[in-house]
Amino acid sequence: MKSSSNSNVDGGIARRRGQSSTTKSVKTSILLSLGAFVLVSALFLLSANLSPIKDNDATTYEKDSPPVSTESVSKGSIRNPQNKLRNNVPLNADELLIMRGELHLVDIDASRIRTTKDGYEGGKAFFCKLDWNAYKKDPPSLPMFRFLVSQSGCDGRKNQVVVDLAYIIEKTKAYDKSLKLQNNSDVRSMDPTGFVFHESRVGSTLVANSLTAMNPSANRVYSEANTFNSALKSDNPQLLRDVVYLMGRTNRAEEQNMFFKVSSIGSKRISVM
Repeated sequence: MKSSSNSNVDGGIARRRGQSSTTKSVKTSILLSLGAFVLVSALFLLSANLSPIKDNDATTYEKDSPPVSTESVSKGSIRNPQNKLRNNVPLNADELLIMRGELHLVDIDASRIRTTKDGYEGGKAFFCKLDWNAYKKDPPSLPMFRFLVSQSGCDGRKNQVVVDLAYIIEKTKAYDKSLKLQNNSDVRSMDPTGFVFHESRVGSTLVANSLTAMNPSANRVYSEANTFNSALKSDNPQLLRDVVYLMGRTNRAEEQNMFFKVSSIGSKRISVM
């Protein structure tokens, strides 16, 4: 009888120790998760200090340029000019759609970028019309930018417009300067509001989705976009500023904020910001 009693007591103590250990483990996990969430939330509030690039191109565009429908965009083609600069330099329809924010930057090829005295050359930019409404209506269904690209039918080159990166940024900035001179601000490039740098498995996707859900019409969020990651990896601040400028193109008056959730490996290059 004594031996049995001692066995029961020992068993009870062991169970209580096991329960205590499990409780401590759960509390530790919760505290770590909360701490990571707070850290990531604080990071996205740090505004970027991306200085604007000065425009030296004073070329202006015709104010009464005829509208071009996105339905007229062929799949990745370059067509005959639909609009012209005042100096009669042709501007094709695809380029105009990019400048008006109808086509969005979905990828870049920086593998052949060469630094020059004026900046860089050799980069390619890929544009396609994204269905931002689908993401803004239900962020968790498209938690990564690549899912939005695929959902919009933009993951294949046949649906993309390909242009020289340095060329299109120069044209776009000249176009924006023209709109500013005309007091016409229906199209613009949003400045970045904040960046989310993070480690893996800390709830950063929840933060990105929350930023969208807080105000879908006003907030645009790029979640681990390869476009931004490639520019950041290049260690070329000029290229990074240009890519952010193109990714910020919008013709929606209600859109005011732009956030970037960087891939976890991008945290190694946080100093570039």
